Amino acid sequence: KNDAKTAVPGGVHLSILTPSGAAKRILAGNYQGQRVFVIVRNPKALQEMVEAGVTLKAVNVGNISMAAGAKQIAKSVAVTPDNIAVFDYLTKHGVELYHQMVPNDQKVAFNTLLKTKRELDRLETGV
Repeated sequence: KNDAKTAVPGGVHLSILTPSGAAKRILAGNYQGQRVFVIVRNPKALQEMVEAGVTLKAVNVGNISMAAGAKQIAKSVAVTPDNIAVFDYLTKHGVELYHQMVPNDQKVAFNTLLKTKRELDRLETGV
């Protein structure tokens, strides 16, 4: 928490909130007219925000570390079945998912990466 606070540039406001706390503040209009940059540890937090009524237009999916049961689908992204279920949920709720590590990189539709993973899984399992 303290590291995040010290890394914030001047003129930028930082709020460290739970998904439900963020949803309440967004829905209350606390950030009306502002650009909001949301960073989460786990994609499930985004699903919780959408379930609470927050509209997310686009999400840049990046830096999901390898974990038990995860498969790497991009250089810095490894997904578990639970992650995939969340991304499917977000897609069904109109959220554009993409992967772009730095601004100079080309945006890649995240669902394309998931589709490739699903096709590889089918080849491995024969299903």
